[in-house]
Amino acid sequence: MFTATPEAVPLIDHRLPLLFYSHDALRFGQTARAALVSSLSAHFRVVVVGGDEPSEGGDTLGAYLQLDPAVILIEQFPFGCPELSGDIVSLLEAAAANPRTRLVACSVPDILADWPPIGLRRDDWARRLADRYFDVVLVHADPLVGRLEDTFEPQALRVPIRYTGFVAPEPAREAAPIVLQPHEVVVTCDSARPDGTLFRAAIEACDHWPPGESLPVRIIAGPAVPDWEVAGLQAEAASHAGVVIQRSAPDVRAMASCGAVSVSDGACDTVLEMLRTGVPSLIVVDAEDERAEWAHHLAALGVVRLLECERLTGAELADEIMATLRLPPPYLNLNRSGAAETLKLVTRLADPVHMFAGLRN
Repeated sequence: MFTATPEAVPLIDHRLPLLFYSHDALRFGQTARAALVSSLSAHFRVVVVGGDEPSEGGDTLGAYLQLDPAVILIEQFPFGCPELSGDIVSLLEAAAANPRTRLVACSVPDILADWPPIGLRRDDWARRLADRYFDVVLVHADPLVGRLEDTFEPQALRVPIRYTGFVAPEPAREAAPIVLQPHEVVVTCDSARPDGTLFRAAIEACDHWPPGESLPVRIIAGPAVPDWEVAGLQAEAASHAGVVIQRSAPDVRAMASCGAVSVSDGACDTVLEMLRTGVPSLIVVDAEDERAEWAHHLAALGVVRLLECERLTGAELADEIMATLRLPPPYLNLNRSGAAETLKLVTRLADPVHMFAGLRN
């Protein structure tokens, strides 16, 4: 007679099924997304689907039908990813007709600071879809930094918007592939439009540190910088102790763990990652850049320092980096409990009467 071993008996999973539609091309970092999924998995059976391209053969709808989720979280759409609208709208239509799907939420990775104005027709399109299909919009940011509602003024969204706070990446379980030195200055640019001027100024800054306070500098050139320019930067760096030039970015968690300073041109993915992890940031801002208004807003809040690009020299950059290090840390006041708060909101909205009473305030 066959006796089933404990390993042969499948466990009954009483967690509500949750379908998380992800879009890998978004600036939401993989580590932050993993932290969010991990938090949700404490009380939901999470299945992640999606990608950068529309699926073929109804893969996404097939995943929905197989899982029959009680909760759907869709990343960014309809406030982005218009190329995926066919897949996602089919999914939303199925959810609207299914009484077992209790909650449909939009998961906005952060504020849309680098989403330029695109005309009333697109705004109306996003607003109509949000109001028609979604029960709530969850913005994984602190409203002090920026508000989604401002994008749609003067015609407001009807769907409720809730701010969860930033989703901070989980602590690294393994040693980072690159070990940063204490107070290392990490210099980055928007990967789509890298600026060699900033990189050269960062190398020159090493000639202007205060006596006894020299800082190591790591320049992340990125993939778009031509090989000849990288070679030129490496030649300049060779005469400056403590300067490293590399193409790929280290894990931002490693930068946070050793108190690094971020110097950037204000690329939103970089700045928001620093805000999530509490790394002090200096932005070299161009008044002609569409991100300048947002950068000035962050500076007014005290969460970053600014250096106007017209003043960018090695000496000025060195002074501003030291000032960034010496300032008190107001950026620590930003809400970074986004993973836990998202779980609390989703569980409350998905089943406010019976499920997970202990999570309620």
